[in-house]
Amino acid sequence: MNNKALVEAALFVSERPLSIAKLSEITGVTESEIEDIVFEIQSVLQRSDRGIDLVETPEGYEFR
Repeated sequence: MNNKALVEAALFVSERPLSIAKLSEITGVTESEIEDIVFEIQSVLQRSDRGIDLVETPEGYEFR
């Protein structure tokens, strides 16, 4: 599984928002790469007509 898929899966199954640090801990991907992946996911979801969005909350990131 590629790193983007790992981040998406972690966010999808989580019951609460996940911080960059927590995503890094869960996936084993560096925090810098997590930030890039989160930005990429957000960009893709915003450009396409999707029913979900990846949003940043005070606690971290979550799909809505």
